[in-house]
Amino acid sequence: MHDNDFYNILEVSKDASLEVIRVAYFSLLKKYHPDSNKDFENSDKVIRLINLAYDTLSDPVKRKKYDIEHQIKKNTDNETKIKSEENTTLKERHFLYSEITPQNQKQIREIVFGNDKRNYVISHGGIGGYYGWTLFLAMWFFVLFFNASEYRWATASWFWVIIISVFVVYGISKNVFNILLWHTSPLKNYTVLTPIYFVQINCDNIHILPYWIIDDVRATHNYRNGFYSGTDINIKFTDKQEIINISSQKIAEEFLEKNRQNRITLFDCIRKKDYAYLKENDYFLGINNSDSKKNNTLFYKILASVFFIGTLVLFTLYLSNINKPPQNEHSSKQTQEEKSFNRPVVNIPTNGAEKKYDNETDLAPLAIVTSEGTFHHFIKIVDSNNYEVIKTIFIRAGKSIETKMPLGSYEIKYASGEQWYGEKYLFGPNTIYTKADESFDFRETNNGYSGYTVELILQRDGNLTTSSITPSQW
Repeated sequence: MHDNDFYNILEVSKDASLEVIRVAYFSLLKKYHPDSNKDFENSDKVIRLINLAYDTLSDPVKRKKYDIEHQIKKNTDNETKIKSEENTTLKERHFLYSEITPQNQKQIREIVFGNDKRNYVISHGGIGGYYGWTLFLAMWFFVLFFNASEYRWATASWFWVIIISVFVVYGISKNVFNILLWHTSPLKNYTVLTPIYFVQINCDNIHILPYWIIDDVRATHNYRNGFYSGTDINIKFTDKQEIINISSQKIAEEFLEKNRQNRITLFDCIRKKDYAYLKENDYFLGINNSDSKKNNTLFYKILASVFFIGTLVLFTLYLSNINKPPQNEHSSKQTQEEKSFNRPVVNIPTNGAEKKYDNETDLAPLAIVTSEGTFHHFIKIVDSNNYEVIKTIFIRAGKSIETKMPLGSYEIKYASGEQWYGEKYLFGPNTIYTKADESFDFRETNNGYSGYTVELILQRDGNLTTSSITPSQW
């Protein structure tokens, strides 16, 4: 059983009825069952194949989908190169709209803007995002100006300023390039399904791919708070993949259906050697690959210009910043409390040092993970009902701890800072106070005790949401 064809695996014809498939399935199960084939080493593998084949072919919906996909794959494997009567090969091509002939430019405009129902065109929005990112990245230099006027930066700070600025300059250049390209090109951003090509148009850049190099097409409908928010269509080609976001579910379904119909029609023509159909619908006949030197030259000019401006900005910042007092000598922003606080710094407790304030037995597991950095954390765990302190734990910066808790419901608060002044003064006037928004219930379960792993790490989709609190709330 080395064949991957489900019909061959079940030893039935492609038009076999459900009853015939069911009889064949049970017959093969009996034939290849390990109890009946103790000397057959691959029984388990064969049984899995038989079950998979039966699960697909016994379901009418799955069977129809399998038949379509299997036929497309079969045709793709059999037809790797298709040539028209003029010996023109259907192949992937990438060219610039500005470098093709006026006649070909007119043909492409008719494809995008015409009313030919053979072509399905999707427009992909505007350039608001590019403008937004450009302004957002440019804010970096405003932040630098603001901070440079406060105190003199250390050498290490300048190193990171330069590194980040290089990435910001590149990002601004890329966005400005896309903005200029959008405004100067007669074409914008489109995805087009022609009878034999999948076409991606990004202003001046045109990328065409024949359907026969598409391996798979999958769609994911996204919902947020119960409402539809768009569809991501993942198109897997032989050596790459494209993800297209479509905001309308109706358009997404029309796109998928048009793609399916075009592929079936194309492979049917390939099988019948209907070269007339291929020639008639090959709108890009005679257009060859072209390099992107023109667009690259434009981008490099923009990059050089923004880099020059960025260098002037940094040099100006350096001249204005070098005469400022160092940060540790600049005290204009210190509060009266910070000025008057003169308690001595004490040794940092060992990682995991804890104090227990109740007599209950610790049973349920609790792990706390912190992020890399210089901030230590002093954890206070209190009873959710009477707010009595149950346990305190000290966690050093970048470290983690594992402990156990008595059964019950608790709140977790933590104080954070760099210099430790003891449990009374914590991290001094610079202490940051935080509280987890949700309570933690430690309960006995059928398998033992429920526990938690808490991550004191700022991250997207993290498992802990927190709120800042005042020292009095601590």
